[in-house]
Amino acid sequence: MASVTNLHPDTPPEGGGLYLGPAPAGRRRAALALLLIGRPREQDAAVDHFELFADEQGLDLSTLWVAAEGGATGRLLGSVLLVPNHGATAMLFVGQAAGWSDTSAMVGLIRAVCDGPGRAGVSVIQSLIDPGQVVEGQVLERAGLSKLAKLIYMQRVIEPGEHRMPRPDALGGCDCPSILTYSEATHGDFARAIEASYVDTLDCPGLVGMRQIDQIIAGHQGTGRYDPGHWLVYYDQARQPIAVLLLAEVAQGSGMELVYLGVAKAYRGKGIGSVLMQYAVSETARLGGTRLYLAVDDRNDPAVRLYTGMGFRASTRKIAYVLPR
Repeated sequence: MASVTNLHPDTPPEGGGLYLGPAPAGRRRAALALLLIGRPREQDAAVDHFELFADEQGLDLSTLWVAAEGGATGRLLGSVLLVPNHGATAMLFVGQAAGWSDTSAMVGLIRAVCDGPGRAGVSVIQSLIDPGQVVEGQVLERAGLSKLAKLIYMQRVIEPGEHRMPRPDALGGCDCPSILTYSEATHGDFARAIEASYVDTLDCPGLVGMRQIDQIIAGHQGTGRYDPGHWLVYYDQARQPIAVLLLAEVAQGSGMELVYLGVAKAYRGKGIGSVLMQYAVSETARLGGTRLYLAVDDRNDPAVRLYTGMGFRASTRKIAYVLPR
């Protein structure tokens, strides 16, 4: 891991024809290797695996950009990849600082790719790094991204016998005459419930207001294997939103992902989150899943306590950075 003291001044290298732009076709594998393993070894198996994955997922590698000294064919200083996602977002991958030859060039490269054609239609650019990547975080901040949250990725092993809970018809002591699954006709109901759950939220509050609600819903639909039957929204007798639960089958492997769980402010502290999470566990078992996955802001103490108390265990942690466009 590079030291913080290795950071260069916030100015690009002088002379040499610094190139900041898309990786030329003939240098794409070297740029990918630099991103993946920190060295431009284009014959590395990691590059083969990634190219196969990109082909299967339909990833456009035109947003693989490089910083090179002496023009596009000169010495590689670093590389980044910007991947557009559903919901007007894009994920920025920056690799490891140990593979960078010049951090100031990386600052310029990140700024350039975030302002490049790959950001068309993107409202928010995100980047995830490990907590120990101090230099990478400093460079992201110098390039204009802001630290959003420390995320805990958690999972729970599911036993087949845990499928024993029907869909709850009452939450927090309140009968729920309106329990809806997602469709075009109920889109507005989901939008209103999600927005209600954002009031005074503790889960990544810095994201609130960065995207329109339709973009947010589209982003949730792009998570895992979307099935509208796994989306539920609850309303009370006065047609006020109570809670929303969004589940999806994981794209690879056997399991489910908690895409989103939100409770309206008026109904918090009534055990609703616990009931819906028990139902999520039951649904995962019913569908034959062996694990239930989720991510949570580590500052969201009530949610962390809930998940930990239900047997979820942390698998990894990431620091999230964002750049609203």
